[in-house]
Amino acid sequence: MAAPTPSQLQYAKHLLKQQGQAEPDWDAMTNVEVSELIDGLKKKRGRAVWYGNGQFSHWEKDGALRVVARYLEAKGTSRGWEHRKEQDERAENNIPPEHQLFWRKIKNMFKGTPDQRAEQFMEYLEAHPGENDELLQQHADKGAAKAIREWERKQREQGKLEQNCDKGQTKYEDAWYKEQERAKQEREKLKGLKDRADETCRACPTCEQTGEPVDDEVPFA
Repeated sequence: MAAPTPSQLQYAKHLLKQQGQAEPDWDAMTNVEVSELIDGLKKKRGRAVWYGNGQFSHWEKDGALRVVARYLEAKGTSRGWEHRKEQDERAENNIPPEHQLFWRKIKNMFKGTPDQRAEQFMEYLEAHPGENDELLQQHADKGAAKAIREWERKQREQGKLEQNCDKGQTKYEDAWYKEQERAKQEREKLKGLKDRADETCRACPTCEQTGEPVDDEVPFA
């Protein structure tokens, strides 16, 4: 008997992980046994239940007719694109997370039920292993480039903030120095007026004072 293919093993491991079961001894199993294990896991998992808006609800083991009726009712009241989205999400739920990005890129290549499309995708992935790695690398490069652009944007914003801060600081420093200069000029002006008042008092023959200058902040009061 032939050994199981890598796509069979990966799909079976995904179903086991989904149901919280331990993995068997894969080396001792044939491809037929792995295929039977996959079918059994699907039956044990049950049928997927979806909301009318295409979102996954839960796995239901019993009440298949009720699930079908609910699905048909949702399908009849939804538009075509909602139905296609629902089918895509059902198939994607059967694909390991590390391959879902590649699945979204080429999902239109596969036809059939969601389970059949998932199996076809895993077989395609086995035949073209490098394409998934290349897409992941491109996605990582785009993420790195986006992070660099975001860092550069923040640096530019920080530079603008610092520039505005410097402008504001320079503006108020200039205003402070101007005010200090104006106050200095006012003090000199007041001192000059006081000196002239003192000289006038000394030279006045009718001044009641003794001719000595008076130390007064307001000489004419």
